[in-house]
Amino acid sequence: MKHFKFYNKKDILSLTRVRKFETRLGESIQYLKGEIGWPESLLQSDAKYVLLGIPEDIGVKANQGLGGADTSW
Repeated sequence: MKHFKFYNKKDILSLTRVRKFETRLGESIQYLKGEIGWPESLLQSDAKYVLLGIPEDIGVKANQGLGGADTSW
């Protein structure tokens, strides 16, 4: 799966600004376990949803906006 980037806890927390008395999304989500493959990790997870980011900006361009939103994920 060369086109997929799997994020671990360290990756997400590096993008999360932690504040006292606040819980951010990056602090409360589950991550795939790195020691096993992703299919097995998903089967073992009790998560209800999977967050999948797809880099695209066709909607922005269709509304006469400037492209570049595809790099924001």
